[in-house]
Amino acid sequence: MISRAEYDIALKVVKTYNSQNTLSTKEQHLLFAEKITNVFDVDMEMIKSRDRKREIGDVRMVIVAFLYRRFKGIKDYQIGKVVNRHRTSVIHSKNKFAYMKQYSEIKEMVRKVELEVN
Repeated sequence: MISRAEYDIALKVVKTYNSQNTLSTKEQHLLFAEKITNVFDVDMEMIKSRDRKREIGDVRMVIVAFLYRRFKGIKDYQIGKVVNRHRTSVIHSKNKFAYMKQYSEIKEMVRKVELEVN
């Protein structure tokens, strides 16, 4: 059995370790988005760019959908900061994904992300 003093020291070490090795919420969002971009060989800078090409837009839409799915309670403006879009564009992307996920190309993208990221 450990003494109270040993317990307090161990607890302090664990708290210090956790505080030094935890990521902020924003960092968690960015890291998750980067994992998705790696699945599709797209650079995060391309996702944040003003580029409206279909390939980039579809990956951006999938990132938005998976951020909503992974981080319950995430705000639209927080996702907007990750993909460099206004919160209303994020809402539109989420709604568009709900419609587009019926198509095989989007289904395949979702399947790839689920296999490699989750």
